[in-house]
Amino acid sequence: MTDRAETLAEHDAQLRRIVELALAEDLGEAGDITSQSVFCAGDMGAARVITREDCHISGLQAAAEVCRQVDAELAWLPLVRDGQQAPAAAEIGRLEGRLLSILAAERTLLNFVSRLSGIATLTSRYVAALEGLATRVAATRRHRRACGGWRSRPWSTAAATPTAPASTTPY
Repeated sequence: MTDRAETLAEHDAQLRRIVELALAEDLGEAGDITSQSVFCAGDMGAARVITREDCHISGLQAAAEVCRQVDAELAWLPLVRDGQQAPAAAEIGRLEGRLLSILAAERTLLNFVSRLSGIATLTSRYVAALEGLATRVAATRRHRRACGGWRSRPWSTAAATPTAPASTTPY
């Protein structure tokens, strides 16, 4: 396996675990008991994910993983790509399947997409503010794809920090 393939496999394993923990926190052992008390197991439905404000989209892979873990038959249909800019009131994705599965997945799915899109949107503002300057926004971790305009760098922050010569005496 190549370094890149190993990194992607590790990323996927971490994503699965983070989603697993988020769903366990949200649903607990009993699941979504409110929805279970109102709807039947066979009821089918659909939902749309719509932006509230202009943003850069991120977290679609996490959304897909949430759906997969809640119900393998729950369809997540992204209508945009990670890193894409979306205006307010834009439909960015759809869920189709069992209504109980949609309702079990929706809060965790929205938490991931909202949080990660917020980070990508804020990052894009920093990138825009630095336009024309020699300064660039760079990630200090290895990321799968760039969102918001930053550039992924394969070095650590320690490698980018200048060190004093050995002969320098501290004050």
